[in-house]
Amino acid sequence: AMAPGAQKLQALAICAVYMVVGPTLMIINKEIMDSKGQICFSYPFLLSSLGLFFTSFVTHAMHLGGMLSLPRAHVVTRTFWLRNILPVGACHAATLAFGNAQYLYMGKSRA
Repeated sequence: AMAPGAQKLQALAICAVYMVVGPTLMIINKEIMDSKGQICFSYPFLLSSLGLFFTSFVTHAMHLGGMLSLPRAHVVTRTFWLRNILPVGACHAATLAFGNAQYLYMGKSRA
């Protein structure tokens, strides 16, 4: 168990990383999909899918490598997965895809 002070520092560090990574990803996604940019990749659904596939791949690799345990794997039946996990995953994917789609129409300002 971590000391309370160490837990607070860890939480602050995680928040700081989150606050840097989020806007950075927004800028990178905009650059990737910008029609005037060098890449001009105007497929927001595919761009969102790439991130989800990468996350899925890394998670499965960590599980197969023994770095990630699933203590409640027995709870996840086909019915449980279809009723609980699939709708949340589909909504999460749609949120990412539609969020990326707005970059096609959003201007960007530079200081």
